[in-house]
Amino acid sequence: MTANDASGASRPRSAREVLIPAPMAPAGRRDAPRSVVREWLGAEVRRLVHELDGVSTPARPLERWRLLAGLGRTDLVLARLVEGHLDAIAILAEAGREPVSGAVYGVWASASGRTGLRLDRSGVAGSLDGTMRFCSGAGLLDRALVIARDADDQVLVLDIDALDGRVAPVPGTWPALGMDASDSLDVAVHDLPVRPADALGPPGWYVERTGLHLGGIGVAAVWLGGAHGLLDATAAALRVVGADDHQRAHIGAVVVALESAAAVLVESSRRLDGCPRDPETGLPQLPDGELARVALGCRSAVEAAVGVALARLPRVAGPVMLARDGEYVHRLADLEVFVRQHHGERDLARLGTAELDDPWARTDPGP
Repeated sequence: MTANDASGASRPRSAREVLIPAPMAPAGRRDAPRSVVREWLGAEVRRLVHELDGVSTPARPLERWRLLAGLGRTDLVLARLVEGHLDAIAILAEAGREPVSGAVYGVWASASGRTGLRLDRSGVAGSLDGTMRFCSGAGLLDRALVIARDADDQVLVLDIDALDGRVAPVPGTWPALGMDASDSLDVAVHDLPVRPADALGPPGWYVERTGLHLGGIGVAAVWLGGAHGLLDATAAALRVVGADDHQRAHIGAVVVALESAAAVLVESSRRLDGCPRDPETGLPQLPDGELARVALGCRSAVEAAVGVALARLPRVAGPVMLARDGEYVHRLADLEVFVRQHHGERDLARLGTAELDDPWARTDPGP
């Protein structure tokens, strides 16, 4: 909803309205049988990937984050898979590569639990082996950008065929309820041939590129949209049964938290829009470490807001919704799991270190 100015034109009333649009499509029933959920999810991912082709770019941050927040507000699993595809396309573009036409991509970059992929180079080629955790869309994607380490222990990003028989999802490796429909399984790779052309950029390029930080803020926009989706569902139930003052106070606290986080992202997008641009990628250029600091601030602000939503909205929902509304419980569980991709206190410690070493808001020490 928007307000009208004196000329009659509509304008956003808040940062939430600037950043978080209405849901993009009717959400699927996550409490439906697994086969029904999977069929809906596969069809919606492919539909949205096709419709969103070329619609946004990380070079226009607010437009990109608005799209991702709308996806998160719709359905977090759907958002996770579409965001992964969009991130992969952005990474390919940053590397000067074209995606395989019609393919649905993902990005598999986890090194959790000392797992990961190894490239055993032999001359100019090699083979890929190992197991990688948290591969969202395993069995659904056509292609994946994967992170591997070469014989010199340097990080490479490779474009692989996710449907190759030597790339095998491991059943039973995601038993949790949260994000269960995303099929974020372990994937075992055995003796997969890798050509030099499969590598994007030189060793170390993936973690040094500008788009890494912009993509991280994009994921935070999805979390924020997911929190708003949970607020939507909670508020819709209260409108039916009525709310007491305590419930209204919880809702108010969540609104303040989401509004604050949205304001951080909106202001950050304006700052990035005012930066010089890389002549080849069009991405904003900031001094070393500064873009990382912006990204850490955005992600930490959203994580804090999501924490407020997760702490307060179940108290509003009460035992009836938590025990009898399967769709609501899936939304709650999805958000709890997905936001833990954030590094929490480690990222806050990095922000604290940066502030102590080089404060952005310097104060006059006085006479």
